[in-house]
Amino acid sequence: MKTPIATLSPAVDQWLCPDGKPLQLVVTNATGLPVDWLRDGRVLPNAQSATLTIGETGHYQARLTQQGCQTLSDTVVVRRSTVDKITLKPDETDLLLLKKATVTLSAPAEPDYTYQWYRNGHLLTTATGAQLSVSELGVYNVRVTQQNCIGWSAERTVYLPVITSLSTPSDTAFRLYPNPAEQSITVQYAYPIAASVVVRILDSQGRIQQAPVALKPVNRLIQSTLPVNHLPAGIYYLQFSDGDRSRVLRFVKK
Repeated sequence: MKTPIATLSPAVDQWLCPDGKPLQLVVTNATGLPVDWLRDGRVLPNAQSATLTIGETGHYQARLTQQGCQTLSDTVVVRRSTVDKITLKPDETDLLLLKKATVTLSAPAEPDYTYQWYRNGHLLTTATGAQLSVSELGVYNVRVTQQNCIGWSAERTVYLPVITSLSTPSDTAFRLYPNPAEQSITVQYAYPIAASVVVRILDSQGRIQQAPVALKPVNRLIQSTLPVNHLPAGIYYLQFSDGDRSRVLRFVKK
């Protein structure tokens, strides 16, 4: 007499979705034979049917018995899906997009993930990778599928700053020194329109590299020294915003 063969369906590793819906494993060739189910090598009590409903992670096998002969199925590993923990990089929820620049949005890269990116709620047909290079303003997020589980990232808003102009060295109302800078930069803004000005440091992709700082004028002059020693070497932009107007100064970090 042949030893029975225990075959499971599905036969590949499974994921428990965040919605709590249980999975089912079935022994496909158990007709008339006693069945025992094992999780992590231990027999499960009250689990003797050909179908097992699963709500816990573990390593599952079915055991068939025929006239004293026993056989174990291959193992199906059940894990808890991680699609409810999709975090995007950069961390900022609002990203500035400077002229001719791009912003790269990155989701966690996992071999069993599939991706679909959206802009303003509309599917981007060719955007099916873990990363998305963005050159247009809009609200972006990604849907991640892991087997039968679906999760969504938080949104990232990419917008164009309202820039009146890119200030030149001859614009005496705006000053930034030293340039190039190594440890810190001193900024000056004479005759601001508003009662306070918000200053941001952006990289070449429009990502905020330092928390926005609100400054108030003294004798119609705003002046402050900002640390830049934490920034990698490269080209950066200092943005002044005072109400409806915005100016940008370019500087180099050594």
